[in-house]
Amino acid sequence: MNAKKQELFLKFKHTPPEVIQSFMLGMQRRAFDQLFIDTGIEGEDFVLAIKTLNLKEDAEFKAVGESYKKQFDEWITEQKAASEAAAKARMEGAVAEDSKSAATQ
Repeated sequence: MNAKKQELFLKFKHTPPEVIQSFMLGMQRRAFDQLFIDTGIEGEDFVLAIKTLNLKEDAEFKAVGESYKKQFDEWITEQKAASEAAAKARMEGAVAEDSKSAATQ
């Protein structure tokens, strides 16, 4: 499922919380699968290594995490701006269509 479909799926107000939770667990599994494909390391082993080696306190590990967080935040900002622009374009298209139909009546 691409990012746009995921965003639309999560925006539905009537989606039950258990469906969203199930969806998020599936996304986590897919992320772990991608981690294995990219690195050959199981996701659970990666999480265990972080805990065992206390990497949350490691300066280099924190720097990498902060770098990825910054990239993710920038991506989210871009996606939000694109989503707002698309919504505005749809709204303007709907208003223009309403104007045309009102003029023809």
